[in-house]
Amino acid sequence: MTFPVATLRDSVVSVGRPGEDFVLEVPAFDLVEGDRVALTGPSGSGKSLFVELLALLRVALPGGLLALCSRTGELLVAHQGNDIAPDGERQDFRRREIGMLLQSGGLLKSLNCIENIELPARISGTATAHAETLMASLGVGDLARRHIGSLSGGQRQRVALARAMVTRPTLLIADEPTAALDTGNARNTLRLIAQAVQDGQVGAAVIVT
Repeated sequence: MTFPVATLRDSVVSVGRPGEDFVLEVPAFDLVEGDRVALTGPSGSGKSLFVELLALLRVALPGGLLALCSRTGELLVAHQGNDIAPDGERQDFRRREIGMLLQSGGLLKSLNCIENIELPARISGTATAHAETLMASLGVGDLARRHIGSLSGGQRQRVALARAMVTRPTLLIADEPTAALDTGNARNTLRLIAQAVQDGQVGAAVIVT
């Protein structure tokens, strides 16, 4: 039996100065365990703004609903009507339950691969013991002590994917993860994300493209 990962109703986000602002309206969005959703659209259509809202990096205007649920049954109502969850609650939930894979990878060059991968787990207080097993499953098990500057683009993206998955997040959000990759590496990255959901390493995935 699947469980709801994310529910949005009548959520509105606005960025920019009044009169020149961009407004994104989300009438309804439902994500359940096992879903792999591709979010498509032209540049400037609000895709990144939507995932910032979903990832608890941005707060909607008063009204509407955003609720997220973990695989352990923890429910976070990020906003409902005029009520907004405290910053600390949203931050703690995001650190534990949401993994982010960025277009740039976002890896720290001052750390080696395994240190980069373990960082989110250390920050959130979750286990790091399976980090090397995760690397092996993604085909980068031999890169643990290598530094980021010595990796190819495809290797960097796999290490970044391992970092996004290290907390075994309920929700994996990949913001244009294939934009900087060649066709072969792009296909492989999407396959790895799909496989991670299928294997239960993450609960559900939203991929912006």
